[in-house]
Amino acid sequence: MIRCALMGFGITLICVLIPLVHFVSGPLAPLIGGWFAGNKLRANTTQSFILGISMGLLMIIPLSAIILVNISYETLIPLNNQSIRNLSLIILVYVSILGSLGSILGGRMSKKY
Repeated sequence: MIRCALMGFGITLICVLIPLVHFVSGPLAPLIGGWFAGNKLRANTTQSFILGISMGLLMIIPLSAIILVNISYETLIPLNNQSIRNLSLIILVYVSILGSLGSILGGRMSKKY
């Protein structure tokens, strides 16, 4: 389960980091990563929610790095620290929900074949 969550998280980051493609794949990246992870795991609904939450929790790592860099260089993101924390919380919830939905879709599609 952890390996599949790491795979989904990695696919999510790759979709966000590819230049020019991230305008399309960025907002859907957690859904795409969750789909691949759920498909590989053949996840049921309960496993899908755990997988999505795990992907959201793994997102803490890059968000923490961004916050630490922003503390050192305040011009990186022109927001105060409270706004960045609120935005980070929104991103965590977003990744968890879309990762879970993608995992549900991937798990159900893998069981059809």
